[in-house]
Amino acid sequence: MDQRTRITKKLLFDSLIEMLQEKEIDQISVAELCRRADVNRTTFYRYYQSPQDLFNDLETSELKKTYRLITGNHSEDGERLRESLRYMLENRETAIALNDKFLKKCSRQSKVTNEGDFSSEYLSGGCPEKYMPYVHIIFLSASKYWLTHEDRLPPEEYATFLEAISSALKSLPD
Repeated sequence: MDQRTRITKKLLFDSLIEMLQEKEIDQISVAELCRRADVNRTTFYRYYQSPQDLFNDLETSELKKTYRLITGNHSEDGERLRESLRYMLENRETAIALNDKFLKKCSRQSKVTNEGDFSSEYLSGGCPEKYMPYVHIIFLSASKYWLTHEDRLPPEEYATFLEAISSALKSLPD
C-alpha cells in the first residue's frame, strides 16, 4: 500500500470514528463521511462500497494489530492483557467504537464467539460454557466503562481487576 493510500484510509478511519460518536453506522452516508475526511467520493469508492465496508476494514486492521500485540514475546499471560489494555487506551476512540459493535452483537445473540474479543476469550478460559454469553457482556461492559471514564484505573490495575474476575469465573459450577 503506498503512502497516499495509507493517508486516505487513515483520514476515512478517523472521520468514521468521530462520526460513530455521534450516530449509528447505518445513519452515516458516504457523502458526509467524505466531507468530514476531505476525501473525494470517487476516491472513497475506489476502496469501499459503503461506510459499513469501511468499518469492517477498520475492525480487521485493529484486530490484526491487537493480535500481533498480544501474541508477542511476553513472559506471562497477564503481561499480554496489560499490553492489550495499554493499546486500547492509546487508541481509545477506536476501541470504544469496536466495543460498542461487540456489545450490540452480544445483546442480540444468546451465544457469541468472536476471535477479536480477546479479553473475554482469554479471561474466561475454563469458565463453564453456559455462562459465556454473560461473560462477554460483563467484560465488554466493564471495558467500555473503563475506556469512557476519565477517573479510570491505570491499565496495570485494571488488568489485575479483570484477572480477579477471571479467577472467580473459573470456579463457577458447571
